[in-house]
Amino acid sequence: MGNLYKNLVVTCLIILILIVPFFSSDKKDSVEPKIINDQTIGYYQSTTCNISFWEVVLKNTDNQDNLYFNSNPYPGTECYGKVTGLDKVGNKYIVSIGMNPSANFLLQSIIWLLLIVLITPGERSIKLKESLITNSIRSVILSTLFTTQYLSESRFYQRLNKYFSDDFSLDNYYLIGIFLTYFIIFLLFGDLFSNREKDLINYFPLIFLFPGTYVGLNINFYVLILSFFGLKSLIMRKYNLSFNLLYGGFSFVWIFFNRATDNFFDTDKLRGFINSSNSQESLIFWTVVFYLLINGIFHLFRVSDLDLDKIKQNFIYSGIAIVLFGLLGGNYPIINFINYFTFGQNKRGMTELTSIAGNTWRGFSASAESIGEFFAFIILFCLIYGFKNQIRLNKFEYVGFLVIGYGLYKSNNFAAISSLVLISTIFLINNLIDSKKLRLKIFITLLSFGTIGLIYLINSLDYNYLSIELLYEISLHSNFFSSMDSYTNFLSVEKYFNEEDLGTLLILDDNYYKASNSFIKLVNIYTQSINIPLVPNIIAFLSVISLLINRTEMWGIFFAKYSPSTVDAIFGSGPLQISDYLYGHKVRLDLPPEKLQSLFLPHSSIFDIFIYFGIFGSLIIVFFLFRFFYLKRYTGNNSKYLLIFLILNYAKSDSILYITSVLLIVFAIHLLNKKKVPHEKK
Repeated sequence: MGNLYKNLVVTCLIILILIVPFFSSDKKDSVEPKIINDQTIGYYQSTTCNISFWEVVLKNTDNQDNLYFNSNPYPGTECYGKVTGLDKVGNKYIVSIGMNPSANFLLQSIIWLLLIVLITPGERSIKLKESLITNSIRSVILSTLFTTQYLSESRFYQRLNKYFSDDFSLDNYYLIGIFLTYFIIFLLFGDLFSNREKDLINYFPLIFLFPGTYVGLNINFYVLILSFFGLKSLIMRKYNLSFNLLYGGFSFVWIFFNRATDNFFDTDKLRGFINSSNSQESLIFWTVVFYLLINGIFHLFRVSDLDLDKIKQNFIYSGIAIVLFGLLGGNYPIINFINYFTFGQNKRGMTELTSIAGNTWRGFSASAESIGEFFAFIILFCLIYGFKNQIRLNKFEYVGFLVIGYGLYKSNNFAAISSLVLISTIFLINNLIDSKKLRLKIFITLLSFGTIGLIYLINSLDYNYLSIELLYEISLHSNFFSSMDSYTNFLSVEKYFNEEDLGTLLILDDNYYKASNSFIKLVNIYTQSINIPLVPNIIAFLSVISLLINRTEMWGIFFAKYSPSTVDAIFGSGPLQISDYLYGHKVRLDLPPEKLQSLFLPHSSIFDIFIYFGIFGSLIIVFFLFRFFYLKRYTGNNSKYLLIFLILNYAKSDSILYITSVLLIVFAIHLLNKKKVPHEKK
């Protein structure tokens, strides 16, 4: 009865937060909502900050298909939840609603903190008095740290909040308010998590339903949580010494050799887990935050108490809810708007039920690739742990699988679907067939057919064409022959590729100085004189792979833009530092005009890691991951199939740029690293 009452109270409070701030208006004035059409555009434009969101919704109940509610963060709190403008774009009326970031910060935090209250608490691990003292110190440190972000990324915040001020003084009530809000959040974390931290891992799947990104802010709720635990582990002196020493060395290189520039990245759909600036101050901020984040993950690894049945249940419920809210948001503009605020989406959900250009439908998520990987992961997880009755599915959960399968189908993530089928097949063969000889014969047969099919495909497409196509694509997107028009430039580049004379291409018209450092390095490797029989050139092999998985154009753009210094190539630019990659090297994209303003990410988490941590850091990460496959203590642990699935998919997607997907692979590693999983049925 107690839990039922608590759930009812929390639900009512969340509903009030979603209604009251968006229903406030002056009832005494003569300004009334009207049906939105061409004749009332001027009326709404002249009565800004007088009509509330819900008043417009109730007045236009039969007019929803023509509306789109846009969040407008810049106006002050007097306009919060009210109409700040109305425009018509095509057949849609764009209704702007005031959503001041300072108010969002407070209201969204309350919603998500209330959800944490719903987790059934366990026993407190420390005394309350000690907790309060530790919490106060920790909260001051963390609040100070996160408040400095507003100073180091001032270009991001000043364009989104009329109250923004970077004056470092006691008269700056904006910064004081931010500091106090952070202080209260971290103070509440200390109380809420003191008896819940062991169970948090079991609610991990819900982060895909609640991405946790604040509207109008470049910070994420889970970054705050993990930073809290990271600092806690450091204060308790329980941390991984090897990681701390290694990260300290990398941090010194990143900060000491940083080339601060004026590059600015508006964060787009990566908001909350990316640096918008390329300044020294913002680099230090995100380097420290990432350090705390990793230590926070280590801490949760140590204390978590896995319950596979609870995790399974939350995976399925989360997957079902994501599909349903995606469908509702695509059909109803009101729900689309509320989803963005309530769940903390990085990017507004899709406003229609049809796919993008007949291809993908990301629905609720910011990325069709990452949500497709999540849906497929749920299915693979339930297959692996349900195979020997470690978990059991009820009738509702079996029906839920159909909903999740529909979401996977709509995402059109061929890589996730095909790798799910492949890894599931390998898992079943390994677990259903006892004879090692028979399993070996089956795998050799499958591998032989796969190899023959691949050789046939490569020969039919012409290996010479495949081997150089990536370099050709890079050249098209480089700033070569800048005095020529696009078509003439295309013909000039094609001429030298047909003649296989890349050296001449680079020395003409100062092309060598216009080419990215990575392109020059790739050309040097491709044209080296060393030729080992039956061993393909590594660049030719990469080119073939890029064509087979339909990544040639995107990887071509990546290498055309990626021009690191020697230090950056070895150690990277630092965690979450991408603005220098996006804007540091001048390119001329050979793309249709409507695509030129798109966000061109590397489209491979491997390349994202190169940008962050360089070659040296990437090799360390690769060694860390693949040790799970050759160390004896991991033999027979079926969780390795989950890790392999994510590695295969992340290799051709930018999922590692989203904190939810980072935590998904961390979760897979945690499953693999646990010697004994509680609540497993023998």
